[in-house]
Amino acid sequence: MDISKREKYILIAAIVAIAFLFGDRYILTPILKSKAEFSQELKDAQNTLSQRQQLLRRSGAIEGEFERLRSFGLTEDIQELESSVLRYIRNSSQECNVRLSSLQPDLAPTRIEMDGIGKMDFALSASGQMGAISHFLWKIETSNLPLLIVNMQLGSSDEIASNMNLQLRLSSVYLLNQKEGDNEKR
Repeated sequence: MDISKREKYILIAAIVAIAFLFGDRYILTPILKSKAEFSQELKDAQNTLSQRQQLLRRSGAIEGEFERLRSFGLTEDIQELESSVLRYIRNSSQECNVRLSSLQPDLAPTRIEMDGIGKMDFALSASGQMGAISHFLWKIETSNLPLLIVNMQLGSSDEIASNMNLQLRLSSVYLLNQKEGDNEKR
């Protein structure tokens, strides 16, 4: 069987086209696909690394803040927490010329969802001049004690708002000691 030159060129072109398609389908496309997957995995790994590095930086800052709170009043002793908060509020009210009419700790401290942390609430009623009340609130907000204003009602007892009535619900946290945490888990 004798093939002409033209048929040889067509046969060579067909074989080259088939080889090119075969190479594309079974060699080039899988290599490009695995390269794209590798690039995506590399980006994901870099993102994960970046997030974990940020977490490590934040954990260092959080540990520092935790130690600072511990030095200023975050305690395991609930009686110590109660007395320090009551003392701070009484001293602040006297310093700001705010009259406390009621200051009561909640008799049943609660356990927060986070393990090892307990919460204690305080209710207070006070009255005073508007500037004195605002200074008193500022002192509570900027206290070194772990205090949070949960609820606040502020009202005026006269038309020109020179004398204000204040009702606050405060919350503070303390560390549960190991025995107390185990008892509450049961």
